[in-house]
Amino acid sequence: MSTSIENIDIHSVIMASQAISKEISLDQLLRTLMKIVIVNAGAQRGCILMNTSSTSLVAGGYESEQDEITVRKYDISDFHEYPKAVLQAVAASGETIIYNNAADETPFADDPYIMSRQPQSVLCMPLMNQNKVTAFIYLENNLVTGAFTKERLKMIDLLSREMVYSLENASLYTDLEKSEEKYRDLINYLMDGIAIIQDRRFVFVNEAMGQMLGYAAADMTDMSLERFMTPDDLAMVQSHHDTILANAAPSLEYEVRLGYSDGRKEITAIFKATAIQYLSKPAILVAVKDITERKRSEEELRTHRDKLEQLVAERTEELEHKNAELNRYFDIVDKNVVIVQIDPHGIITLVSEEFCELSGYRREELLGSRHTLMRASSNPGGAHKEFAISSIQGDGWRGELLQRRKDGSILWLDLIMEPVIAGDLVSGYTFIGHNITDKKRIEQLSITDELTSLFNRRYFNELFSRELKRAVRKQSELTLILLDIDYYKKYNDTYGHYEGDRVLRKIGAAIQGQLRKESDFAFRLGGEEFGILSKGRSPKGSYDLAEQIRQSIEALQIPHEKNDRSEYVTVSVGVAVAKMEAGEFTNEAMYKLADSALYASKAKGRNCVTLHILSHGNV
Repeated sequence: MSTSIENIDIHSVIMASQAISKEISLDQLLRTLMKIVIVNAGAQRGCILMNTSSTSLVAGGYESEQDEITVRKYDISDFHEYPKAVLQAVAASGETIIYNNAADETPFADDPYIMSRQPQSVLCMPLMNQNKVTAFIYLENNLVTGAFTKERLKMIDLLSREMVYSLENASLYTDLEKSEEKYRDLINYLMDGIAIIQDRRFVFVNEAMGQMLGYAAADMTDMSLERFMTPDDLAMVQSHHDTILANAAPSLEYEVRLGYSDGRKEITAIFKATAIQYLSKPAILVAVKDITERKRSEEELRTHRDKLEQLVAERTEELEHKNAELNRYFDIVDKNVVIVQIDPHGIITLVSEEFCELSGYRREELLGSRHTLMRASSNPGGAHKEFAISSIQGDGWRGELLQRRKDGSILWLDLIMEPVIAGDLVSGYTFIGHNITDKKRIEQLSITDELTSLFNRRYFNELFSRELKRAVRKQSELTLILLDIDYYKKYNDTYGHYEGDRVLRKIGAAIQGQLRKESDFAFRLGGEEFGILSKGRSPKGSYDLAEQIRQSIEALQIPHEKNDRSEYVTVSVGVAVAKMEAGEFTNEAMYKLADSALYASKAKGRNCVTLHILSHGNV
């Protein structure tokens, strides 16, 4: 393995050069180069990497037990036994790197490979051609430092040009072999037939062409066109071929009938012919497509076309009659049903005449504008929120919705909303319904106190039960406030019932003015007694609300000379807050709690607020 400089002579250079130049297989050339470089550079192991599209890599090393050099080929993605940092540096600089003591001298001491292998001597050389790197040679010696002297590199320098040319020639040869094989496979496995014609004979056909006519491809070679075509078709084909060969047309496409091998049937095919040179002689290259089934289908289609045209004429007359009826139905629906369609951005795209009539808008005013359904400020029960969630999820929705007419008056609609689905996406929404304004007016009258315009006792009983169940279900807080006008009977006796009714109306308005629209509800429970239901208020928030109401009523400064607590009309207030962390509470229990707080306020001298809290069943 230790070859002295005197043994590297011109004879060795010639022998190595001959060994390199005779290889045309890229894989075998890389193996040969690896052995030559290891022997003449004094290396223990090394590898050669191509700097091209090739993924080949060879690695070799001296096996002391067998006293021989072994070389193996790898795919570059599966081989990691080389210092990548060193090769990257050589690729960037284009210069050879030599380290006499790689573990200590090299700036690549942190490279995982260097740290693992601890090589003594390292050489990395680029093989260049026209200032481009063709391949990299990496060598190492783990036994001695300074193994790769300049004298040892003379042999590699002398052979480097031969290596470059041989590598490039072998790469080109390998690429050419792959290309030829690829084109041969491509032609043979095409679904359409391919043939070359010279002197009215087939000189080449692919497998598809042979199968098309019932022959093996090899058997059709040298067969005459007369064997497959009628005289008329043959004359037509030859005329086309003469035109192409005379350069009168670059290519021609024509239809021809060809006889099958059994002589009992024929196929119809389309020839697309082009002039080429084949074996140094003019020839015609044809691409052949069997259209027999297509022609048969076309004939069947022509047979059925007349029948279809007659059926279509009959159906058209019938459909026109039904369409006229359908248009009459649509006109009835348009004039009697509320229909609104919007796109995903809320822009109105369709509206019925009934909706225009009810809303007071012309159709031209609505189309292209943003819809205002469910945007009226007094929509009850969170209908707007429920619809918004349904819109996001793409589900349907049904409910009663409040709409403002153009003149500002109220329009109640009972609507069904359904998403319009296009593929997997919601492309819009359709609302269908009818006018229920009169029905809602009657309902509103049935739950409203005529004197104060607050909700009445009937609606209180219904809403109180519903909200208490909701609070228990959601584990949220619910507040009930009861208040009485202090010495109201004395007020009526002193000022008269007319003034007494006026006081009730003013107190109702004062209470309403302190409430939140979405979560607070005010009621006249009877006589001079009022109630407030409030959702989600803390005990302190509930007390503050009650105190604000008490102060706002006294601030009305309605004279009351029979009131022992003030010169004005005042109220006594009882507040019950149920904290629903656990357990269930009945209407009766909570009402009694608020009533108890009210009587406590009266016992303290009236014109004050008392708060009772019900939590875990305890007051």
